[in-house]
Amino acid sequence: MDNLNVIIIYENPQTLSHLETLVLKFEENLEVEWFSDEVKAITYIKKRKVDAALIEITNSSESRMELAKNIQDINQDISLIFCSNTIDLAYDCIQYYPADFMITPIDPLRLQRTLFRITKMQNGFLTPKKIGVKINSSYMLVDIDEILFFERVSRKTLIHLVSGEIIESYEGIKYFEEKLNNFNFFRSHQSYLVSVNKIIKIYPDSFTNNYNISVTNCKKEIILSKRKYYTLKETLI
Repeated sequence: MDNLNVIIIYENPQTLSHLETLVLKFEENLEVEWFSDEVKAITYIKKRKVDAALIEITNSSESRMELAKNIQDINQDISLIFCSNTIDLAYDCIQYYPADFMITPIDPLRLQRTLFRITKMQNGFLTPKKIGVKINSSYMLVDIDEILFFERVSRKTLIHLVSGEIIESYEGIKYFEEKLNNFNFFRSHQSYLVSVNKIIKIYPDSFTNNYNISVTNCKKEIILSKRKYYTLKETLI
């Protein structure tokens, strides 16, 4: 496997000392850069390949949340690891879909496992299993394998699950399309995003020039535009 390129953005000198000791144990598999300045960290990310960012956050570090957002805006494939001296900030971090949230002092074994998991993911041997869904003022983690399709209705996006449950979110379908870019989801229509793995049938619509898609465990017909039909056909063949 390739080495993991990691940046560590710290606030407290004690954390720096602690992390330096831990990283020495994994130095054969890591290439690490250290930053206390957020602007320098962002500049580095724009110029260099970064696989993961370990970010220390405290109760007073709102700018670190903004930093996490900026990192994902630059490259959403960068895995985020948060560390903090309090569990109270874990909820605020969920929206950034972190690979882990750790309490300092960091458990060496947990850090090792997280870095190994990220390495496997970056090398194509492992993919994330969950996606964070914003529901009003809270976030819910949903198993990607449980999602049948997304449906845009009015100002809401309905997430249809294998279980029959429907989750409502105010995020647009485009948002989920980008997040699930590497998970075999297909934009069949402006109002639908469907899991290709769950498709069981594609057939012409009796009343329009479009097609319909049937998925497992669901009676609802998903619209497939005529223009998208040929693209999906090439994907499946």
